[in-house]
Amino acid sequence: MEIVLTMFRFIIMYWVLGKIFQFLFGRIGRSGYSNNYSRSGTGFGFTKDDPYKVLNVSPFSNDSEIESAYKKLVLQFHPDKTLNMGPDLRKLSENKMKEINAAYDDIKKQRKKYNAKF
Repeated sequence: MEIVLTMFRFIIMYWVLGKIFQFLFGRIGRSGYSNNYSRSGTGFGFTKDDPYKVLNVSPFSNDSEIESAYKKLVLQFHPDKTLNMGPDLRKLSENKMKEINAAYDDIKKQRKKYNAKF
């Protein structure tokens, strides 16, 4: 009987610890991340200028998903599409394209560095 109670306490303790970590850090690896991720000193989550958030993909997406998201955003925000819509809108689209290109370059560099280690 003592063994059963000990095992029960053990299971409950790990369940509670799991809930605490889930509350503190969120669920890492779920597709379609939400805004409840925040960058903390622990290194979990996303920053405001996170390249994955700019491209609207998860960090766990594969390279083809990231590339297709990049191409979709380039088609949507390319400055040539706003040639006749005024200088303000053109400037906005140029800034957005700079942000998209920088995010895509950052992701490629991160993955190249990671893949070089293995």
